[in-house]
Amino acid sequence: MASVSVKSSSGGRGIIQLTEIRETINRLKRAGVKIGNNVDKAIIVNAAKLAKEIELSIGGKRAEPKSFDTGLFANSIEVYKKKKMEAEVRPRSGVRYLDGTKIEDVAKWMEFGTSGKSGDLITPRKHFANSSKRMRYKVVEDLNRAVKQSIS
Repeated sequence: MASVSVKSSSGGRGIIQLTEIRETINRLKRAGVKIGNNVDKAIIVNAAKLAKEIELSIGGKRAEPKSFDTGLFANSIEVYKKKKMEAEVRPRSGVRYLDGTKIEDVAKWMEFGTSGKSGDLITPRKHFANSSKRMRYKVVEDLNRAVKQSIS
């Protein structure tokens, strides 16, 4: 059936991608099979679930250590529709702390840690990577179901 990629990318982002299905869908369309919007909707719904999981991780409700100043960071996590069959979960662009620090920078520091050379040492918290791993099975299951429903 579908190959689903749920991954953490550099820069504190989670990506849900449905791959190896475009060609199958194109073949089905050429054969006259109607393909519904279930799949694209399922990607957005599952990206929203991943965003919630990341917010819970940031807030200390999962195995990862709680991030500092969790309110602004956790509340900045949003779903972005990238293209057909792909969505990205990331911090809202343009959000800054009062000192001018970009939320995207904080996401990177929290995900990967810092060396401490230019300030405080931050240990990696892996909110995006670990949340993506926890959600992978559920997302794959949901998207495979959506693909099957879409073509039946």
